[in-house]
Amino acid sequence: MKQRHIWAANDPYYLADNLKGIPVYISAGDGTKGPLDPPDVEPDEVIPGLEHLSELYPPEVISLTEAIMGDESRAVAYSSSRPGYPSPRTSPAAPTARRTGKTS
Repeated sequence: MKQRHIWAANDPYYLADNLKGIPVYISAGDGTKGPLDPPDVEPDEVIPGLEHLSELYPPEVISLTEAIMGDESRAVAYSSSRPGYPSPRTSPAAPTARRTGKTS
């Protein structure tokens, strides 16, 4: 990737060390329909370049973007849960994404 250094300089996962000692609340959904979604909610449109990722999530995921962001949020929470960091508080309404185990 041509601009990898720009992405790395702004990626929360790699910047977790800068949050040491700062309480952080992280919240994200898992991409499935929730109690606040309208009954007739339609699945998100497929985002170009992410089509292959939909195979990694169960069929009840209606928002691939939310599912991916949920995984990324949990990765940031995990990276900041190392010794010396405050325990990240995550939303109880954001269950861990379930993977199907398929590979692309």
